Amino acid sequence: MTHPLLHSHVHRAEAADVDAVTEILADGFLHGDLGSWLVPDPDRRRRI
Repeated sequence: MTHPLLHSHVHRAEAADVDAVTEILADGFLHGDLGSWLVPDPDRRRRI
């Protein structure tokens, strides 16, 4: 993220958070440095 963090708090994820957490983790592995190192082919990363 490129914007400054104004407010933050941490809480334990619950069942209602599954979709949001899944999207955040998938996006991080699809576009982040670690994902491209583990699976260099972006089309294959999307399928995984």
